[in-house]
Amino acid sequence: QIYFASSWSTLSEARIGGSRTMVSRLVAVVGCVHGQLDAMYDAIVETERALGEPIHLVLCCGDFQSIRTVEDLQCMACPEKYREMLDFWKYRQGIRVAPRLTIFVGGNHEASNVLQSLPIGGFLAPNIFYMGYAGVVRCAGLRIAGLSGIYNVEHFSQTHWESPPYTSSSLRSVYHVRQMDVDRLATMTGPLDVFLSHDWPRGIWTYGNQSRLLRKKPFLKPSIDQGDLGSPPLMSLLKTLKPRYWASAHMHCKFSASVPHSAGLTTRFVALDKIIAGRDFLQVVRIPINSNQADAEPPQPNWTIELDQQWASHLQATCGLDKPSEGTHQYPPFSEDLSLPSMTKILNLDLERLLHGSNLRRRGLDPIPLMNDTTHPHPDELPLIINSDDDSGI
Repeated sequence: QIYFASSWSTLSEARIGGSRTMVSRLVAVVGCVHGQLDAMYDAIVETERALGEPIHLVLCCGDFQSIRTVEDLQCMACPEKYREMLDFWKYRQGIRVAPRLTIFVGGNHEASNVLQSLPIGGFLAPNIFYMGYAGVVRCAGLRIAGLSGIYNVEHFSQTHWESPPYTSSSLRSVYHVRQMDVDRLATMTGPLDVFLSHDWPRGIWTYGNQSRLLRKKPFLKPSIDQGDLGSPPLMSLLKTLKPRYWASAHMHCKFSASVPHSAGLTTRFVALDKIIAGRDFLQVVRIPINSNQADAEPPQPNWTIELDQQWASHLQATCGLDKPSEGTHQYPPFSEDLSLPSMTKILNLDLERLLHGSNLRRRGLDPIPLMNDTTHPHPDELPLIINSDDDSGI
């Protein structure tokens, strides 16, 4: 079942198969947040009342705007008039707490200094988890992948070389998608439940109601006619990974599509609007899960977020390749062989550095469970704690 909530007071339902009696997760997908966390969670709470059951997980498709301080505003690429503190700082300081576990990817209007501090992801506030430049995590029986940023061919083959203080150029290039992160995702195997991106996959309009899209957003016609709307790497990932669901934002409009694959598989795509009452910014999806996975999960609200084991091993094998070389920002050719012992040995220290920067601790190649810290976060520390006593698998 898919539920559409376009405001705080309207809710409609469209059946896509399944029933409430199956083992499933009720997932709220949100478009561009633009710092409006209070309105987002108010809409989710009202949607729960309308449904008569709790939403298990909130997934956000970028432009989250995790602004902690006034200084962070200078690290966000947008016109001066839009540089406002808005809501995130209240959740960061513990004045408010996200009522549901929330996972988000970055967009093109972010406090880039904040997101760069967690390159492989982590909690930015209690119950609010950022997926990093790219990532694959497990939560509530779901396997979720994500890619932050938007596509720009000029910077695609570069490393993540930017750092604060940003120049007028690096303030924008910092949120451009990099080939290293796409390549890492492309090597993942096994089923994916949800993929999150800010940008649209290029060509996605051919799988949905294009005429309706152009009636809502006529300015998109030249880009569609020229075939350059959206991200080519994202469409490549969609066709390679074949996730059950794909959610995006960025264009500030609702658009749905269905992409068929071989063996009867289908990816259901939705793009959502920004958070404004009366707009299609929220969609709730009931996602069936394996009953064995459900039995292994603790009861809500004790769910944790775990780094996917395969993703962690890929990070270990490749994390040193995205270091900028002196005089160039191009990264070396990507090797598809992720099992070379010599590569693993050489790059293992680099992974330790990355994990330390995210307040994680490495335990071999075991799954990495992340305990959600619901205490007041110290201003100099990100509330991300490893439950070192938990030896459960994914």
